[in-house]
Amino acid sequence: MPVKIVTSVVFGGPKLNHLFVTSSSRAGEELGGSVFVVETDHLGREPNICAKI
Repeated sequence: MPVKIVTSVVFGGPKLNHLFVTSSSRAGEELGGSVFVVETDHLGREPNICAKI
C-alpha cells in the first residue's frame, strides 16, 4: 500500500474478490484517508446475517 497506516480491510464486490483497504490521514501523507481497491484471486465469505425471530 502507498500509505503507512492501514485502518481496515474488507472483501467486497459481486464475487467477493475485491479487497477494500482504508487508510488513516493522521500520518500526513498525500494518499492518507483514501480507500484502495485491490482485485485478488482469493474470495471473501458471504455475510452471516441472523434473521429476527
